Amino acid sequence: MTLRQILDVLWKRKWIIAAVVAIALLTAVGYLQLRAVSYASSGTIRLNAVVTSAAVSGEIGGVSIDLGDGAVLSPAVLDPAAAALGVDSATLATEVSVASDTSSRLALVTVSAVGSSPDSAQAAVNAVLTSYQSYIDSQ
Repeated sequence: MTLRQILDVLWKRKWIIAAVVAIALLTAVGYLQLRAVSYASSGTIRLNAVVTSAAVSGEIGGVSIDLGDGAVLSPAVLDPAAAALGVDSATLATEVSVASDTSSRLALVTVSAVGSSPDSAQAAVNAVLTSYQSYIDSQ
């Protein structure tokens, strides 16, 4: 088959080719309009050595405390954060996740959040970290 014959076949099928390209473009535009976009943000707080040992042992000076991952997701931390954001604490709990690394002398607690915009995700992280810091200070 020569190049001229290939071009003739393509020219005869030009409407089919144009229809397939148009359908593909419309499908792509429709998908991009309908998909839900979510943004993720994270923040880290470093605990000092006293708090780190308390998180591992569960007490400071004989007083039992709770500073683990569960404390970040507890109502004592999430309720003030949700109030600061103006959302329900149950909604905030579904958007937030926590990971901690206590392998070093200074433990790191990383809070991640998902939101509908970058600003809302970052605001959720900041509110939870601020509330967690207040919770630690009150312990």
